[in-house]
Amino acid sequence: MAGDWTEKDRLCQPPRERRLGSMERAKCGFCKSDKVKWAESSRPDGKRVFLLCCDDCGAVLAAVQLVPTFELMRHSQRAGGVEYRAALSYSFWPWHFLTFLMPDAFGSPATGDYWGYGAYWEDAVYVGLLTLLLGGRALACWQRERCSDSPSRAAQGVPFLVASLLPVSLLALGWNTPLFPWLFEHVPTFDWFNGPARWMVLAVFALSALGGIGADGWQARQPGARWGWRAVAAGLAFVLSAVAVRAVLGASVRPGLVLATVRLGFLLALIGGLAIQLVWAGRSSERRAGWEALILALLAADLISAHWGLNPTIEAGYYHQRAALADAVPEGTRVLILPGDEYTAKFDLFLDFGDFRASERVRWEALRSSLLPNLNVVDGVPGGSNFDPLLVGDYAALLERIDRLPPVGAVEQAARLNAGMLLTPAPLGEVELLGRAGPIYAYRVPDVWPRALLATCRPGGGGLMCERQASGEAVIAADEPERVVVRVSADRAGWLMLLDTYYPGWQASLDGAPVEIVRANGAFRAVAVPAGDHEVVFNYRPASLRTGAAISGTGLAVWLGLLVLPRLLGGRKARGDAGQW
Repeated sequence: MAGDWTEKDRLCQPPRERRLGSMERAKCGFCKSDKVKWAESSRPDGKRVFLLCCDDCGAVLAAVQLVPTFELMRHSQRAGGVEYRAALSYSFWPWHFLTFLMPDAFGSPATGDYWGYGAYWEDAVYVGLLTLLLGGRALACWQRERCSDSPSRAAQGVPFLVASLLPVSLLALGWNTPLFPWLFEHVPTFDWFNGPARWMVLAVFALSALGGIGADGWQARQPGARWGWRAVAAGLAFVLSAVAVRAVLGASVRPGLVLATVRLGFLLALIGGLAIQLVWAGRSSERRAGWEALILALLAADLISAHWGLNPTIEAGYYHQRAALADAVPEGTRVLILPGDEYTAKFDLFLDFGDFRASERVRWEALRSSLLPNLNVVDGVPGGSNFDPLLVGDYAALLERIDRLPPVGAVEQAARLNAGMLLTPAPLGEVELLGRAGPIYAYRVPDVWPRALLATCRPGGGGLMCERQASGEAVIAADEPERVVVRVSADRAGWLMLLDTYYPGWQASLDGAPVEIVRANGAFRAVAVPAGDHEVVFNYRPASLRTGAAISGTGLAVWLGLLVLPRLLGGRKARGDAGQW
């Protein structure tokens, strides 16, 4: 082992390290020369300031996105908190801890045989068997190195990464432990989000970082060979045990679990074999390079095979063809599906949590033609529904109220949303059928309100309650994402009602003069207009975006200043020293 340390390596060590014998040096696999490099780079300079600002100023730089997002959160359907069962339904299933070792222990949607709890992708935590083993090695090396006077910088991060795994796992378990339910009930913001299992992304990051630290310290030495032989023996034991259990218990054991165990055994044996070969490969740089290539190939093969098929694809022409129902939507109106019907259509009829395969072409063709949110956008069809985790709360509440009505009442209320086509997975009887897309029925909504209309309004509902006015005319002259122009011809004073969402940041002007936008029918916009011909312009100018941009701009300026200033001061100092010399 002494031959692995060159004279250059020895001279690079601090005095205390030079006195250590080869056995003491072998107690830790981390390269001690890395400590010297970190020490030499510890003086303040532009790069250090740059990295510090990246850590401390990230939220400031992202304010241009975060501030408008926070505004949306405050006005979204989650502002009052997510319903308890909906929020915690995607809790990490305790049995899924097995998937840290065997990703397909409960089958996989890629092969159509997933039988575990919940959605496979919510609980997917596999980072590779080699990554886990190297993470364990990082912990072992840290335990040996922590007694030294100057542990390596990489090893100093190990305690934090390891300590983070327990709280993150407890949070991810959701309602399977008392912790998250208590936080949900008593700590603000915990009731804003659903899917506690998503906390596991932090565990995946920690394990990946630990694996990288362990890989950095994987040096050639005899104990690695001994552990390699043990890994080979354990791997073969897993394989033989799985085959024996299948032979004895037969069909009572799920085939996927047997295959996952066999896969684990083979991987463990291969990793053990590579650990044994490291002693031989470490004798020359050429052999070491080849060995490292094999390690990378094994890790890549493990991760690719574990996740293959989880992102199924279909040819691009699937999206290029126009949906048949798109041309059946009455002109100037929207397509609408109510929340309950949308959930049924997506998760009971089309999307199967246990099977991601795209082999059933007929089903996917029906889905493409259904105009379900947000497929209507592909065909340029306006929609009254939106598949998004954050929806404007008032509009989402309005749809929920309509969803609770009997079919006849729901159709009548859909007309007041400018919805000319109503999608549903159940037949409605006497309503005119416009077409079908597989199990989805498309019905014509009668007496649809236009998107812009003159209305008679009275106070109520936290704003105005409006009914359509028979006389007068309102025509949309320009329609852009952040600007809508409406030309009004009114025979008497009243209200212009625009069936677009009421939301902070929208401003209106009447013939160039600012006017107030009032909430109408719970979720829309209304502007008072006098008799005669007028032009009303709606512009979206959110203060939250300007505020966020100002914060981000200021932070960026400070960040660049801290990056450049040390270099400028250093240059002046160097010129001054040269002048004195």
